[in-house]
Formats: sequence, structure tokens, C-alpha cells
Amino acid sequence: MASLGEQLRTAREAAALTIEEAAVVTHIPREHLAALESDNLAALPGPPFNAGFIRIYAEALQLPVQPLLELYYAQAGEVPSVVGAGPLFAARRGRQRLLASLLLVVALGAVLAVLLLTNFGGLVDNGGATNGRDVATPSPVDRGAVFELVVVSETQVRIEVDGRALVDEILAAGESRQWSMERETVLDVGAADAVTITINGLPLPQLADPGEPARHTWRVDIPGAPTAAPRPTSS
Repeated sequence: MASLGEQLRTAREAAALTIEEAAVVTHIPREHLAALESDNLAALPGPPFNAGFIRIYAEALQLPVQPLLELYYAQAGEVPSVVGAGPLFAARRGRQRLLASLLLVVALGAVLAVLLLTNFGGLVDNGGATNGRDVATPSPVDRGAVFELVVVSETQVRIEVDGRALVDEILAAGESRQWSMERETVLDVGAADAVTITINGLPLPQLADPGEPARHTWRVDIPGAPTAAPRPTSS
């Protein structure tokens, strides 16, 4: 059986894509794609980045995701992490969503406590809270970070990656989108509690009060980073 890297490289060449073009399409840094194609797993950033890169690259090349993930775990000697598929992944993902929900409840309680202190205790809001329609200060994120948005209840979602619209539609409960970026992601959701968001497998706090629309920006502080053409993915 061909190795993970051989299968990815063969599929890319069959699609008449250079590795630079593949990096633009997938929003995965070229050096990480080159490491995947050469089976140089030690040069990759490690879980959960690697599995996320494989999922995005496989979908871009129209390859079955799960066999490649299983081959990666076998080659790397790793246990499947947050990005994967199959029964084991489904069970872990269910537990992670439950944990994410609990964390969101705790985070919401903390936000409410801060708001109470702000209103009644004389504290000054420095603009860092995420409650409301728009967040003025973008959150920093590593280049090549893997984002995953999972829809809990039907809502309007717009995801803009590096200046191009990746998603702009109403998504149903259970749908998800996954992406990486070179420079900037801007997310708009119709209801903050209608989605959960993870970055590199780590759940984020809810972006606004339940039922409220929200916008948030994540940005990589790399001057002159190229603008890439995003490719929608779903699971």
C-alpha cells in the first residue's frame, strides 16, 4: 500500500496542481503540505494540527478522509485526536461537545459576573468583552491553525477567510465547517449560542449572549501574508 504522502502527492499531481497552488486552495502552509507528501511527519506541528491538515487536504483532492487518517495514525504511532471520523471519533466528538457546552455555561456565568460588577461595582469595561455585535480587537491566532465550527441550531453563518467568503448561508443543526487561514478570519453568526467553535481542538467561549448575533475576527500578525482562495469543507 502506498504511504500517506505518496497518495496525497499522486492525487495532487493527477489534479494538475503544483504544491504552491494546493497551499492556496487549502490555506495550509506549503512547508506543511511538503512534509505530508514526503511522509516527514516530524516536521509537522503535531496533533491536532496534523489530522486537520490531512482532512482539509484530502477533501480538496477528493480523496476519502478516514483511510488517510487511519494511515497517518498508523505511521505516526498516534491515538486519533479531535479531527477524525468513524465510531471512535464520533464518540470522542460527542464528549468534547458536552465538555464544550459545560465550558460555555461556565464562561457565560463569568461574563455575567463581570457585567454585574461593571454595572454596579464601578469597574470600567476596557473593550475586551465579546458580548455584542462586533468585537473591535481581533484575537491573535497561529498561522495554519485549524478552525472547526459546528452548528447546534439552524442559523445564518458567514465565514470570510483572507478576504474571500468561505460560507454565507443558513446552516442546519449538525452541519460543520472546517478551515485554516494565512492572514485573517471574520465570523458572523445569527445567534451566538447556535454554534460551537474550536481552534486546534480547543473550544472557545460563546461569542455573545444567547440568541444575540455576533461577529469576531482572528488575525495572524504576519506582514505581507498572501491572500488565498478558500475552499469550503464539510463533515
